[in-house]
Amino acid sequence: MQAAAARLLAAAEQFDEALARLDVAVTLFGPDELADERRAARLQRARLRLRAGDPVSAETEAREVLAEDADEDGWLAGIILARALHAQGRTDEATEVLDQHHIDADYLDDENEDED
Repeated sequence: MQAAAARLLAAAEQFDEALARLDVAVTLFGPDELADERRAARLQRARLRLRAGDPVSAETEAREVLAEDADEDGWLAGIILARALHAQGRTDEATEVLDQHHIDADYLDDENEDED
């Protein structure tokens, strides 16, 4: 419920409220139970932080999700991490992440946001 509300708030560019909802969702989805849902909420939070202009926090969140389960969420977390690095001007690192996760460089472009 919180994650769905966060998507609507983010669409309305109410980033602070959307992030607050995602914080609640991540807390509700414990690390052991509902781990997939928790990682999905964390990736949604990372994407939102990136959209809100906080690529450093987005990078941290994406790296943590990758460390937790790169097999399950590596592709999307890799895209978010690469975009966060790119937004910080760390293009070489962004390219390395894309290569590691076999992601096309076109995904650095935010126009592909709907495809992730």
